[in-house]
Amino acid sequence: MYRIRKYKMKSEEDLSVIEGIWRSIETGTEMTIYQSYDWNRLLIKEELSKPLSRFLLSIYIYVIEDEKDAVVIFPIVVKKHSSNIRKKSRRKGIYLLGSGSYSDYLNVIYKGTVKSDIFESVLSQIRNDFIGYEIHIDDIRQNTQFLSYLINSTNTFTENIAVQVVKRSTLEEYTGELSKSVKQNLRTAKNRMNKDGMLYELMVLGRTDDLSLVDELRDIHIERMLEKNAQDRNGFLPRLELKYRIYKENHNNIISNSMKSMEEARIIIVRLNGNISGYLYGLVDKRTIRILQNCVKPEYKFYSPMFCGAFDYIVQVLYEENEFDIVDFTRGDEKYKYNLGGEEVKLCSFIL
Repeated sequence: MYRIRKYKMKSEEDLSVIEGIWRSIETGTEMTIYQSYDWNRLLIKEELSKPLSRFLLSIYIYVIEDEKDAVVIFPIVVKKHSSNIRKKSRRKGIYLLGSGSYSDYLNVIYKGTVKSDIFESVLSQIRNDFIGYEIHIDDIRQNTQFLSYLINSTNTFTENIAVQVVKRSTLEEYTGELSKSVKQNLRTAKNRMNKDGMLYELMVLGRTDDLSLVDELRDIHIERMLEKNAQDRNGFLPRLELKYRIYKENHNNIISNSMKSMEEARIIIVRLNGNISGYLYGLVDKRTIRILQNCVKPEYKFYSPMFCGAFDYIVQVLYEENEFDIVDFTRGDEKYKYNLGGEEVKLCSFIL
């Protein structure tokens, strides 16, 4: 028999009640930084800061214990009402905490081998607690026990992909696999910088207390977001969606908060003539860095600073310093990820 405890989160401080339990199993081999205590505390803060959050949603953490210890943590957001205000708004239902956020990979939290009836027990409890609600399980990584359980439970799911660069045996092997056009593009970018007298500098920072830097990076991301969404700014809903996203960037921005609070933070900046031309932002777990943002300032696009920066960072951390085994560019199939030697990782989403 399993014991299931349910905790309601009214603020991020409420999570501290189970901090010890969470930290004891977040190190499981199938867990990523997105399943860590520190990241999920920021997720709770983000969810509860949303407009009308007290009316629209509730957050619960289910802890499943066997005879001795906690074996699974199942964090959920219960969306109590559907809304048509935002184009991509979640409808009424139950979601894993992190759905619709910067959490590229969702999962429940566990360590070691988990029996399938444990997953079934907690899902049955959630169904009983919230009768009539659909359960949405999004972006579960391949080769995880929870995914195996879900696929065995239902054969209906949708697929998404992430792309990661995995370390080869040698740097020569890695660069030898890159296409001729990619190598030429890298040379062309550096030649353009040299011709125009652009001094290229790659900087890698960890967690930062430099609030002006955090604000500058946020503004670069907003600028990129506005440019990217320019073609969608026709009609009422797209404009409202854009305004909402800008509001989120400026109010309780989980990326900015993690830059300032998480020791796993890595800020990779490319400067041209001393000015920030773009940046990568990622979080470290084990021997992997997960890239959450890749932004370039429009006025520097001609020099492809972030394509060069991403390549140089891969060479640095995978081969020169041997710091990581994987540079994970996470969800999405952007061409640059494949050009850098990326391999696909399958993600699956379910509605139960």
